[in-house]
Parts: sequence; C-alpha cells; structure tokens
Amino acid sequence: MQITKKPPMLEDIFNIEKIKQKFNLNKRKSEMLVGLFRALLDVGSGNLSKLSFSVKSKSQQLSVYRRIQRFFSSVKLCDIECAKLIFEILSINREDKLILILDRTYWMRGSIHLNFLYLSIFYKGYGMPVFFKILPDKKGHSGVSDRKELIDKFIQVFGKEQIAYIVADREFDGYEWLTYLKDERISYVQRLKDNIICMDDRNGKIVRAKKLCRGIKPQSRRYLGERRVYKSRQFVSDVSVAKNSKGGVLLLAHSKDIDDPTYAYSFRWSIELGFRAMKSGGFNMEDTKLIKPDRITTLYRIIAILTAFAHKGGTILHSIKPIKIRSHGRKSISFIRLFLDFIKSSKTHRILIYNAIRSYLAPPFIYFFKICRVL
Repeated sequence: MQITKKPPMLEDIFNIEKIKQKFNLNKRKSEMLVGLFRALLDVGSGNLSKLSFSVKSKSQQLSVYRRIQRFFSSVKLCDIECAKLIFEILSINREDKLILILDRTYWMRGSIHLNFLYLSIFYKGYGMPVFFKILPDKKGHSGVSDRKELIDKFIQVFGKEQIAYIVADREFDGYEWLTYLKDERISYVQRLKDNIICMDDRNGKIVRAKKLCRGIKPQSRRYLGERRVYKSRQFVSDVSVAKNSKGGVLLLAHSKDIDDPTYAYSFRWSIELGFRAMKSGGFNMEDTKLIKPDRITTLYRIIAILTAFAHKGGTILHSIKPIKIRSHGRKSISFIRLFLDFIKSSKTHRILIYNAIRSYLAPPFIYFFKICRVL
C-alpha cells in the first residue's frame, strides 16, 4: 500500500491559516469555522446547541453557543470557493467528465417551508452537492430560471467541457428547460411524465405518450427515435422508454449522443444517497433550528464540504480494510458512515488500528490519521 501523492485538502481543511485565506475570514471566525468542522464530524447534527458542547473552548457552553449564533449571523461562505474546495477534497481534475444531477429536497420547520434546489455531481456512488439554492417560502417546484442559475454557475467556475451530461427527474421537464439545454449544447437525460406528455406517433399524429408505451413488455426497453414532444410548444428530441417487472414506465427524452439512456438515468439515484448522508445517514442537517436563508445556507455549505470530506475519508479507511459485501452485492456500510463511526469511536480504538497498520502506511495515510486525532 504505497501512495506517494498527498490527498489534497485532507489536512488543509483544518488549517486555520489556509481556511482564513480561502474564505477571507478573520482569525476568530476562521477558528470557529474549523471548530464547527470538527464538531459536526463528532456530533453529526446541525443543531447549534449540540454543536456548542463539542466546540473546543475554555468558555462556558452558553458562551460558545452564542459565539456560534454570531458566526452564522455574520458569515457568508462564498459558494464558488466551497465548490472548488469540494473538488479539491475529491481530487477531481479539469480533465474529468462529470455527470450532473439536478434535484430538490423539501421539509418544513414549523410553518416555514424549507425548499432546496440542488446541483450535484456523481462521484463514486454518491451525488455530491456542489451548488444549491433556497427557494424562499416555496412549497412547489423550481422555475427554469432557478435551474439555469445553478447550471450557469457551474459552467462559469468549471467550464462546460467538464459536463458529460445532466440528469433530471420528471418534475423538471418542460419546453423552456429542454430548449435551454439544447441551445447550450449540454447533453441531457430528462425523465418525462408518461401520463401527461404528448408526442407524435409513426403517422405524425400527436398522442399521449402512454399510448406509445402499451406495446412494450415488462423488463424491456425500446428506442422510439426522434419525436416531437409537447402538444402546444413542440420540442424535438430522441426518446427512449423502459418498463420494470411491474409494468412501471420510464420515459426519457435524451440527447442523441447518449448511447444507453436508461443506464445514464440510473445515476440519478445517487443524489438520494447524497441527501441521506447530509440528513439522517450522516450530519442530520434537519436538526437545525435555523430558518433565515443566509444562515441556513452557511450551515449547508459547511455540511456539503464535510460530506465530501467524510466520503474521501471513508474511501481511505476502505483501502486499509475493505468494507464487507452483503449477499445482495451491496456494501454493508457507506463510505461516509464508515468514516463518521470511526471518528466517533474512542481514541484508544483509533490508536490500536493505527499501530496495527502503521508500518504499511504511506505519507497520505499518516496525514489522514493525524486529522482523526490519532497522532
């Protein structure tokens, strides 16, 4: 097990001076941000009161809690710098082609609607959030302008050439959205509402898409070719359809360069794993009592960074001792859960693991154990 290259940012994320420079913060706020990084890894909760018990300080818990409150009321982390940091943590290069996944998550805090539109990247089984936008007091879907904003920001920071294609669920379909992707020459796989969408049949007559799917047998798929989609404002796209064993229909509009649209669309599920890691499966961001957009945005950018960090840490632990594979072929535990459980285990346990394998460790892994407070 010899790796010569140090994993980028695995040590730097806890370096106060580097965090200070990256986010243009003063020393006290940089110390608090690093303290919150460590506290969130220890506690696994977005609740500020719980975090205040874990932030190392000589002050009393109530004083620390008020300092955390002041931090969130005054600090706005740059979304572009956060996205760049996530790419550095995951060791994503400029040459890498990335699958973008667009999705939305929603819950309520009292009478307040918390509605988030996310743009994530597919990375080793997970949808890692890179950019997101709070849809203020909206219970419904996002607008096309909201989606354009996230895509345009990604292109501005990382370039269009880094996009392999974008995947989106059926709540995002629509003439304006697909026209935007086509005009920007962004490859796409967009699920359509089979019971609502209309398209032309072989005779050129506009019919319900559901009618075109009747002849397809369960557990089979068919390429329908280039079709006119939408009855009132027609849009031309390649269309494919697949059925599962229960007869459920998956209707996809996609770019001509997508060879296997059903397989390409399957990566959308990874964003659910990303949401789970940020929620109940990792950092429990729904525990927070924050509701003001600026404050909740800062918390979620911190959690997005730590989600990438925990995934990277989990892959390092997996390379040291592989995760067991269950009979259904899946891992018994996720990379993120593996890392968070390791962090929360006793220091004695971590030292025992380190001592047992240290003779095999290259410098990157020594940095890793230093971060985990073993050395």
